[in-house]
Amino acid sequence: MIEHTAVPVFPALPSPERRVAPVAERAEVPLFQALELRVTSERLVVQGRAWMLGEVCRVEAVRRSPRMWPLLVAMIFCGTVALPLVVMLGRWEWVAASTLDAARVLVALTFFSSLARLLLAEDTYSLVLTLPGGARSVFSSRDSQLVTRLAAAVDEALANRGHH
Repeated sequence: MIEHTAVPVFPALPSPERRVAPVAERAEVPLFQALELRVTSERLVVQGRAWMLGEVCRVEAVRRSPRMWPLLVAMIFCGTVALPLVVMLGRWEWVAASTLDAARVLVALTFFSSLARLLLAEDTYSLVLTLPGGARSVFSSRDSQLVTRLAAAVDEALANRGHH
């Protein structure tokens, strides 16, 4: 860490009272920067919002997976109940053709949209700071490496400050 020391510009005064130059505050050392993220030795800045690291008790990267069971239930229902019901209703003459077409489209849309959502589902990674007021998610991304590097930089800054 770089420490700045003040050097008096003027020679010492002959009087018993000496003038002391003010000591500069600790300079912020940049540790990480990407997109709208910045970690320094003193603060974390995420998309314009800043958190002082002196207030942070703990940092962690958290993975959140989307819930899949509602999509699976919808697909199973479409395949085992709705589709056979529509086929059975098609055999009865009193059911209008437009109603059957609407039911087929609804079943197909539900099934294939659930399938597409299952295939395109991705985990979300969040940076969570534990502050005196509780835990707070301050950044989320689908890029696990970015969130992991950000968490490591904040953790390093906290360790250098003596929090860990």
